[in-house]
Amino acid sequence: MRKQILILLGFSFSLIACQQNEEIGSVEDNANPNELTTRAASMRRVPTQAEKDNLKKDFPNLDVNNISVTGEATGTYNCIAYSMGITNKWIDPESFYNDFIEQYKNAKTLYGSSCNYEQTSTEGSNATVDGWGTSSIDMTHGSVVYSSGTWESKLGRYLRITHKRSELSGTLYGRILVSFIESRTKTDMSEIKELAKQIAQEDIELSDAEKQAVIDKAANINCEVKTKFNDLFNSWNEEISINPQTKYSSSTLAYTTLPQFKEMQAMGKNIIPLIMEKLLDEDNFFLLPLYDAIQTDSQLKISYKKGDAKILEGEQNKAKRTVRLWLSLSGN
Repeated sequence: MRKQILILLGFSFSLIACQQNEEIGSVEDNANPNELTTRAASMRRVPTQAEKDNLKKDFPNLDVNNISVTGEATGTYNCIAYSMGITNKWIDPESFYNDFIEQYKNAKTLYGSSCNYEQTSTEGSNATVDGWGTSSIDMTHGSVVYSSGTWESKLGRYLRITHKRSELSGTLYGRILVSFIESRTKTDMSEIKELAKQIAQEDIELSDAEKQAVIDKAANINCEVKTKFNDLFNSWNEEISINPQTKYSSSTLAYTTLPQFKEMQAMGKNIIPLIMEKLLDEDNFFLLPLYDAIQTDSQLKISYKKGDAKILEGEQNKAKRTVRLWLSLSGN
């Protein structure tokens, strides 16, 4: 029930942001109302020197002496979700340019954002969201306007920061390839409430019995296999957080390029119960690509059809749904 209320409140707040342009108080240097309402006006802070050094090394065009940290590092949500006003789920970006645009054009339907977005000129001053990519087949990032002349980005698992519009350009994110504004089509509040209700119904909580069943299956795995897997997983997770190619990435698929992933994949289907055990912690949703790479039975994988409401769930809920599906159909 608490999650349902939070989701509904989040939608209501984002709705206000999409339909109103007036200032909301004088909090945080008159920051964008959309930014304020989606993160409840959390405090800004000055980045530490170590953070400045890391950011300058990885984003050479960033003026690190003129940025603020607006959110701490977390893997709960990424830049795509945040640019849509969502902070409770991780949404992988579509790699292809046209598919990426469709994500924003249908943000309300696909992900439960309070509004859809319309494409606008990348050269204009009216854009509220920018989409980044290294090419038309490698879309990488989404940034959102913060206040006049200032933008904001959630950097993968890492910090959320303010920056000038194009300062993140470079080898990691590429450059701004597309820009959006909130759709002018008025959003019906009754639709938002119904959508929130639908999403709440889709929210999964694994039962104690389901969790114990997974734990029991994992306990049967050979100790040497379990130790090797855990060591590789811990090393992989650490590498994700320090390697610039993954640390700032909004896509969990980027994590598959690391050597530890390849080593775990080579261990084969025997480690699936161990993957399921890790997925009991929703913070480990980034293991889903490993499961998909190892699992050869398509009936034991979660996939979505276009327009499927379950797309709304995000990667965390998808992980729990995967565990439930595996338990019910695998016969393990």
